[in-house]
Amino acid sequence: MLPLVLAAAAIVTFPNAEIVEPGTRVTVRIASDRPVNAALVRVSATGRIMRTVRRKTLRTGSFTVRIPAGGHALRVTAGRRHWQHRIEGVWSDCRPATTQTTTLHLKATTVQRGATLPYDFTNTAKGCVFTGASYRLERQAADGAWIAVPLPWVFPAIAYVVPPAGTKAKSAQIPADAEPGTFRLIDGGVAAPFAVTA
Repeated sequence: MLPLVLAAAAIVTFPNAEIVEPGTRVTVRIASDRPVNAALVRVSATGRIMRTVRRKTLRTGSFTVRIPAGGHALRVTAGRRHWQHRIEGVWSDCRPATTQTTTLHLKATTVQRGATLPYDFTNTAKGCVFTGASYRLERQAADGAWIAVPLPWVFPAIAYVVPPAGTKAKSAQIPADAEPGTFRLIDGGVAAPFAVTA
C-alpha cells in the first residue's frame, strides 16, 4: 500500500497495484477528522472521468471495490482538493487475437521537434493484443517516399495487454534534431500522419 498524506487532518493509503485482473478487490484506507469522499470512476485513456462506478463518504475506515475491466481511477476528495490513483483491470489470460487490428488516435496533428506527441492505441480485434513502449517514425521525402527516422534512444522491454475495445495511452518523443515536415507514426502496423515544426 502506498501512503499519501492529503492534509494535516486526512491520510489516505492507496493500493500499490496499477494493473489487476478484472474482479480483483482493492482497498483504500482512510483516516480523517472530517468526511471525505472516496470513489471508483471509469476513465478514458487520457484520464477524463466517464462515469462513477461506486462512491462512499467516510471519515476513518476502508473503501473496498472490485475493479472492472478497463481503465479506472480511485479518487479521494477532501473539501476542494482531490487525489487519484490510476488502476486498470486487464485479463492476463485473455485469448490473443488471431489478427492484430488497431487504430491510432493522435492527440495533435502538429508537434514541435523535441516535443512529445501523445496518442491512443486502441484494440479493434476480437481478442487481446499486445503493445509495448516502442513505435517508429518516418518522414516524407520530396518525392513522396517515406524514410525511417533514426531514434536516439532504446525502448524498455515492456508489454501491455490491450483487451478487445480497450485503449492504451502512449506517447512518442520527437527527436530534437528532426527536420520539419510531414511525418507518420507507426505502431501496431498502423500509420498515422502528423506534421513537425521547428
